[in-house]
Amino acid sequence: MTRNKKLVKLMALTVAAATVATSVPAYAAFDADYYASQNADVVAAVGTSAKALENHYNTFGKKEGRAGSAEDLANNPIRQIFDSELYAKLYPDVVAAFGNNADALFTHFMTFGIKEGRKINTYFDVNVYKEAYPDLAAAFGDDIAMYYKHFVLFGIAEHRTKGGFPAEKILPGKATPVSTSSGSSSSGGGSGKKSTTPTPTPTPTPTPEPTPTPTPEPTPTPAPEPEKTEAEKAEEAYDTAAKAAEAADKALDEAIEALGKANQAVTDAGLVIANTNATNALGAVNAAAVTSANMDTTKAIGDANDAISLAQKSPTDANKDAAVQAAIKAVKAANTELRAANTNATNAATAVKKADEAVKSADKAVKAAKEAQVQAKAAKTAADSKLAAIESQIEEAEKRQDIAEKAVQDAKATVTKVAKEQEDAVAAATDAFNAAKIISDGKTTALNTATSKLVKEINDTLNLQNEEAYTTITATGISLATDALNEAAATAAKNTSIKKGALTTLVPGAIGSDGEINERIIARAIQTAENNTDSQIAAVSEAVAAYTKDGATEAQKKEALEALDAAIAELVKLGCYNDAKDAKQALVTTDEGGNPTAYAGTEVTPNDAKEAAGSKINNAVADYTGAVKAQANAENAVTTFSEMQTTVDDAKNANDKALAKTKAAEDAEKVAQDTKKEENAKAASAVKAAEDEKKLIDAEIEAADLDDQKERAEREVTSAKDAVKAAGDLLEDVEEQAKTAAENKVAADEAKANADASVATAEQNVEIAEGQKTTAEAIEVPED
Repeated sequence: MTRNKKLVKLMALTVAAATVATSVPAYAAFDADYYASQNADVVAAVGTSAKALENHYNTFGKKEGRAGSAEDLANNPIRQIFDSELYAKLYPDVVAAFGNNADALFTHFMTFGIKEGRKINTYFDVNVYKEAYPDLAAAFGDDIAMYYKHFVLFGIAEHRTKGGFPAEKILPGKATPVSTSSGSSSSGGGSGKKSTTPTPTPTPTPTPEPTPTPTPEPTPTPAPEPEKTEAEKAEEAYDTAAKAAEAADKALDEAIEALGKANQAVTDAGLVIANTNATNALGAVNAAAVTSANMDTTKAIGDANDAISLAQKSPTDANKDAAVQAAIKAVKAANTELRAANTNATNAATAVKKADEAVKSADKAVKAAKEAQVQAKAAKTAADSKLAAIESQIEEAEKRQDIAEKAVQDAKATVTKVAKEQEDAVAAATDAFNAAKIISDGKTTALNTATSKLVKEINDTLNLQNEEAYTTITATGISLATDALNEAAATAAKNTSIKKGALTTLVPGAIGSDGEINERIIARAIQTAENNTDSQIAAVSEAVAAYTKDGATEAQKKEALEALDAAIAELVKLGCYNDAKDAKQALVTTDEGGNPTAYAGTEVTPNDAKEAAGSKINNAVADYTGAVKAQANAENAVTTFSEMQTTVDDAKNANDKALAKTKAAEDAEKVAQDTKKEENAKAASAVKAAEDEKKLIDAEIEAADLDDQKERAEREVTSAKDAVKAAGDLLEDVEEQAKTAAENKVAADEAKANADASVATAEQNVEIAEGQKTTAEAIEVPED
């Protein structure tokens, strides 16, 4: 049979995949409600949105061993060896936190317990398992969870009994110890070659009762990994396809090698030769010869019986001699039959032996032929997988080239885009600087105006001119002006108080509590003053008349003068005179030789006195009003001066801010210019990097020569198809030969049984014939 030497590379991968596929069930559909009910910590972190829960499960939950549904939980291989009752008994803290439900306990174990090395049944001890197999420790290190998974997926099948179940009680077949140098790979693949010298399994040290751990804290939700770029995804897919092709190629080589061994095993079985030998041996069995000899023996025994009967009836020498000769002939015939039967029995035994050998050869050949068929199909599967992987690699290579080309075009487009964006950014920065400069100039002008006004106010307040005047704002100038204005306000307030006292003394109640003039009270006071003036003027006239009356006595004159003094004093109070002294000066009493009539007639008239009384009140009102206004003006001056300072401060702050913004805008414009250069350089560099990356990808794909690989893979697929057909034909031939071997075995067994029966018959005939001979010889012939 012609065989392609490239045909089993995918076999190991296929077997490993089949092992994993049968050991690890596919994940069931995600159940958001179930996931939320089993993972309160996740709900606390991401909420109850079905999408958020599914994203957490896909990103983190699977890796953490969380079940996405009740079906997932039930199908988990570890669940098959998980003893929930023992788990609850050993860890009451978990029961207190999660309850006694078997699903909840298993969820705790897969989420937390598997990392803590908790015990899941009475047989398996993860720490003993780790220590017993250095190959696993080298692969998994301190990742305790991997030892549980390895035991369930591979350890049991590999009969790794140290630290685990007695595997021969779980799986069919004899347990074969595995040497410690044959560990599984870190990816969870099968173990390597098994040790030819089994190492006795040590008795595991009893596991101490574990100390309950504290109630587990919810696992924090890790930050999601950044999304890969399309180029990274394409490269990863390309590498994956390349690895798949490589694995398939290896599996193909291994399958072809195994197929050759299986075909050789068919040849080594020697079925055709064994069947030929069995057929020939059957051909040597001659039952007809034995039958013929038996017929001769039967006839000879019959003839002897007749001769003996005749001799016995007629005992003559002749009859006796004839009977003896007939019996001797029967003995010879029986011995001939016995020899023929023995020879035939020996040949039949040989045929049985050869038939047994042929059946055994048939069993080996059929088994080898079936294995050849399996390996041929595996080679076909590997060849198909290799071709598919190469086609996928070609497809991914084209994607990588397309993405690389797009990256180059995008990078070139980015150069133009970046140039435009940076140009716009510089223009915007320049516009911002110009706008800030305009605002800053305005703020500076406002500050200068406010400063000039304040300087002028200081000079005006302090009455400074020429060289003495301030040209700038100084703390001293502000202090002096402030003091002057405050002093003026205080003086005005004091004067207001004095004028208020004068008015209220003259007219009680003239000023209200709000400081306003009560016009009605003033009017009434003026009217009263005028009335009083009239009365006092009349009193003056009466006193003068009494004084000048003819015949007035000195006592009457004195009384008249006293009355005159009193009236004048009242007129002073009413404002007709400044004070009483003036009134006395206007009157020369008789004691001094004066004439009182001169006063009455020339110094005062009734109307003047009356007007003076009203004017005094009005003057007091005017004085008070003027004082109030002066005080308000002085206080307003203080306030205005303070506001002018505030205006200057505000203008200065606004100016400072405007200057800062202008400086920031100027700096931003410079940064924009620098950024423009940097970003344009980056964009140009990105184009070169994209072009270099495309060259590398093109070179890598060209070196891979994928088209040639595909052609070879297609030829290998064709060869594999031929191998499958040839293996099928071989199996048919071998099964036909096996059928012949089985038929020969049946025929040989039947021939053996018949031959053994013939021997027994022949032996009986020999015995009969010998008896006849004895009988014949014992016949007594009477003497004549």
